[in-house]
Amino acid sequence: MKFSGVFCLALVLCAGCNVDNVPNQPYLTARQEYAFLLASDAIGIEIHATAEQERQWHDSFEWYQTEVNPNFLSIRQAASTEEMERDQAFAERVLTYATPGQQGWLLQLGLQKLGLDAFSKEDVQAELHFTDYQASQANECLAEYRAKQHIYEQDLDDYLAKYDQRWDRPEFRREKKEYEEQGERLFSNRSAQLEQDLKNARNLIVGAMTPDQATHWMKMLGAPYEFSGSNPDETFHASESLP
Repeated sequence: MKFSGVFCLALVLCAGCNVDNVPNQPYLTARQEYAFLLASDAIGIEIHATAEQERQWHDSFEWYQTEVNPNFLSIRQAASTEEMERDQAFAERVLTYATPGQQGWLLQLGLQKLGLDAFSKEDVQAELHFTDYQASQANECLAEYRAKQHIYEQDLDDYLAKYDQRWDRPEFRREKKEYEEQGERLFSNRSAQLEQDLKNARNLIVGAMTPDQATHWMKMLGAPYEFSGSNPDETFHASESLP
């Protein structure tokens, strides 16, 4: 079954696909999260990795995917204490192969990649000296946004569940076209609403910061980055993910 234009975009957005294939593991600190960026060849190019570093990272991820988590590019829905500890230890190990300067770049790229999720990380909240109220408000904003996103995903699932496989036959071409046009309109509107919800949550969190916190946050983010890997699926437009 094929879809076009806006509807394909809705499928990508609603499925929560990460174009640079980096998971957000809730139990990892933001710093540990950055380590997983090194799985992308595009990231290695941008931080000027040496051939030896790339070899070390490649071997590390190959070992991790074989011995620890075969699906390391997807979010663990439930992790045991042992799995969490192994993920954390692995992230720290991978970071040891990066120079301090490269780790600084990874910090900025990681925050840009995480987007709003960065505010849920305890180390980010500590770095920004969030008060208990600010931390609570950030977590509430994120929870509310995720709840809306979940409803959006349910709408997609409902829509796809109603797709009639008969419509792939020539005699049902008209019904198929009408249904896909309906889907494009529906998810175009939902995508726009989800984007607005994201902006609203971001504005509430950033708006609650003091001037000093806001200035420090911008320094933590650094300049927007745009990565273009050899594989189109690895292309990451940081400017689209900045909180």
